[in-house]
Amino acid sequence: MAATPEGADPYIRQDMGYPPKKSDWNFEIQPATAPWSYRVGLFEGAELYLGTRIFMSLPARFQKIHGVIRVEQEDREWYLVKAKDINSAQLQDALWRQFQAAASEAFQP
Repeated sequence: MAATPEGADPYIRQDMGYPPKKSDWNFEIQPATAPWSYRVGLFEGAELYLGTRIFMSLPARFQKIHGVIRVEQEDREWYLVKAKDINSAQLQDALWRQFQAAASEAFQP
């Protein structure tokens, strides 16, 4: 296993393993009030799994999703997403792919 990044918990990383299993990670997607399209919640252990630097890169990663116009971190694990022509199921799949890429970087040796 790779060295533990700053802000990560080695026990959580070991327990959850790599690569991340979709069943362990859930993006809670809710409708949001204008001008936002969605409010997205992420499992609270995400920063402890990824490490602080990679966790803090998630809004920029999420903003790269096709159809996403803007992302703002509302709270530690909650994000506001302004999107066009992307439904919640498509957003869920795209968020998962971005999270997998972040995890891959977090677990590099």
